[in-house]
Amino acid sequence: MIVARHLGVPVKQHDDNSEPSMPDLRIEYRDREVGLVEVVRDIERHDLPHGVKGAPPNREQQRQRLSREGDKVVVPGFAHNWMAELTIWAMDIRAIKAALPDLLAEAERRGERYLAALPWSRLDPTAFRLFELGVSYVQAMNTATGDAVVSLIAPNSFHWAGGLDLVAEWCATMLARESDVVAKLAGAQCSERHAFLVPTTQGNLAVYRSLWRTDDPGYPGQLPALPTRAPALPKVVDRVWVRGPKRVIAWFPETGWVEVA
Repeated sequence: MIVARHLGVPVKQHDDNSEPSMPDLRIEYRDREVGLVEVVRDIERHDLPHGVKGAPPNREQQRQRLSREGDKVVVPGFAHNWMAELTIWAMDIRAIKAALPDLLAEAERRGERYLAALPWSRLDPTAFRLFELGVSYVQAMNTATGDAVVSLIAPNSFHWAGGLDLVAEWCATMLARESDVVAKLAGAQCSERHAFLVPTTQGNLAVYRSLWRTDDPGYPGQLPALPTRAPALPKVVDRVWVRGPKRVIAWFPETGWVEVA
């Protein structure tokens, strides 16, 4: 519906399982051969680190556990509020919340304001314990007034390099990672080859959040309406669409980035 409304031509399901490796959608142009579209969602695939046991990482499941167990720990007596960013494979939220106060008390005692996990060394027991728990780093924030708070955040929640050009970079990363998208389009007879990419909460959260609205709530007025750079697409992909939770944008070679919905 999105593609049909924007282009003003019928778009139908193309993959009917009559042949292997068929693209998902068919754009039925009136004046030229059909265009084909392959749709793919951004769901990151991660292997568990060596020595870590558990189920395969699932970002949506992690988000649900954070919501259910709570993402804050109150720690009386700390000088600072702290932020702890989880790794994608951190699932035992209760264990993390139970262990962090003592770990951060040691960091405060040593006067540290930032501590990254050390997966390769037991020389720093605190940093190695962060790795075992599934915490990528902890960072002191503002001075606490009253009881301090440790906030747990999902991975990549605040890794924002500035502006929407991260969307263009993500498009290139996605198409390099999802090789079957390029393979399906490369083997099809058509006039245009489109990739329709969908960021999700189980993939790159920064991209997902950047397409929540024109301005990110945390940085009002600081983001351009559209990316300023063209995506580095494989030669076989002519056009790319990106459907976020509140916006759809697309890149066409003749127009650059455009607002779709």
